[in-house]
Amino acid sequence: MLRRRAGSLFFANAWLFAALWASGAATKSAVADTAVPVQGPVLRGVFDPASKTFVAGDNHVGVLALLLVERDSGAFLWAESEGTRWRGYHRLVHERRRRQLVELTKEAARARDHVTARRLLQWAQAEGLKGKPARLLLLRVEKLERRPRKINRKRITPVLEAERKLRVQLPKLLVARTRHAFKEDHELGLRFLRLTLDEFPDDPGALSMLRKLHPKDAPIKDAHRWLAWHVDLERKGFRFTKPSENALKREQHRWRPDLYGVETDRIRLITPLRRMELVADCARRAQLTEAALAELFKTDKPMLRTKDPLTVHVFMHKPNFRSRISYKKATERAPWYQWRYGESDYREDVVRIYAPDGVALGYRPLAHTIVHETTKLWLESRCPRFTSTDWAQAGMVSGLGVSSGLRGFLAEAPVDFENDKLDLAARGTPSLRYVARHAGQLINWKDFFLMDFNDAAKTVNDDTKAEKRDPNRQRRSTVFRHQSAATCHYLYNAGGGRHREALAQFIAEYYKGNQARLDPKVAFGMKAEEIGVDVVAYARRK
Repeated sequence: MLRRRAGSLFFANAWLFAALWASGAATKSAVADTAVPVQGPVLRGVFDPASKTFVAGDNHVGVLALLLVERDSGAFLWAESEGTRWRGYHRLVHERRRRQLVELTKEAARARDHVTARRLLQWAQAEGLKGKPARLLLLRVEKLERRPRKINRKRITPVLEAERKLRVQLPKLLVARTRHAFKEDHELGLRFLRLTLDEFPDDPGALSMLRKLHPKDAPIKDAHRWLAWHVDLERKGFRFTKPSENALKREQHRWRPDLYGVETDRIRLITPLRRMELVADCARRAQLTEAALAELFKTDKPMLRTKDPLTVHVFMHKPNFRSRISYKKATERAPWYQWRYGESDYREDVVRIYAPDGVALGYRPLAHTIVHETTKLWLESRCPRFTSTDWAQAGMVSGLGVSSGLRGFLAEAPVDFENDKLDLAARGTPSLRYVARHAGQLINWKDFFLMDFNDAAKTVNDDTKAEKRDPNRQRRSTVFRHQSAATCHYLYNAGGGRHREALAQFIAEYYKGNQARLDPKVAFGMKAEEIGVDVVAYARRK
């Protein structure tokens, strides 16, 4: 009965593939003439002995990931088309194992060994066996358990031997596939190695590969954690900052020696944190924010501001963080500094973020601050629509509501993981809900568009005094923050984005200090009151 397994998916026409592989008679220039049609129980396509690939489909055009062929000697050959990846390989291997386990379970039942039959059935179910075949096998095993009989030792011996081989076969196959992946692409090999170690963390072959790959100067000394970091970051487009990078060496000297960095061409994050998921989340949000801003403010003739990546420092201890942020003395007095998780420092061209021990992944204040401060620094140092000297006048003109609203709008946007971007069209954001519920308490729209930095500071101070008299009063600073973000949400998305370019130019004129261009009628073609009516209506629809 065990011989029936030879007719399974992976062994179909094995002798033909082995002969073709060993012959090597065909060359790449004669692929069309020497390709041999192959048909098995499931697969259909063409195996090319010259390029050692198997192409699926009746028209020989397909995406079959992998065909595994075994020679009589036990050596495995690989026939694969471009694009071979872990899922296809893993699925095919487990399908083969599942068929073998079904046959072994039946054979154990014929040998009247109900213990082995139950163990093999559970293994087959773990490999994906379900539905009618699983129910029929289960009934057979349960019947044998109710009426146990003497075990046929002669018949069960080859079953136990086959089970033993199966248990040691998969890690060998995965390690072999990992070695093959490294020949294609180093990063692909790293991903395969990580998946192999996830399933078999103590496999000697996989561990040997890991020890050889782990750099001596890697920022993560534990090889398993280094591999996990490397794979996750590379998948998101990040790489480890070179230890010789001046930006990293300078911070190691000024801050602490165990710092490391992860970066792309546009974002660099430096931190002592060892929580991979939190570091990856911070880096990713900063990267997606930078991408959203670059898309909004793109121009045919960009002004070159700086080639350096936008730098983010993530602190894990509050005293260390507070000693590095700007205006240290103000942190003890100014109310807008007391709740902060971060700041942007234009003087040093850096965003500083405080990620306290135990903070949850995606914690809203922290995620909000990363995007908010990244937006602020990007506008001040990298926006291509104005120079670095223009924005010194920004605090002296009106338009603060729209300018600061962009930061709030981007900060409250959830991450669209499927498309790897900020979901700027998301419904039901906090600012939209707030405006829809408190439309009667909003700041007069004409005053809102005329507000400058001094007006905002006065609003915060007035709130502090008023709160002592009436704790239930809606803080005007809260109203302003939500009203600003909702306004930008409307200007960015309404009407298919018809005001989007005007929004970008309005913010550019604000940073230039061009008061004449900050009149809503001039910028958007509507009076302030008309925009306010549309914003409230938009918020209620959303």
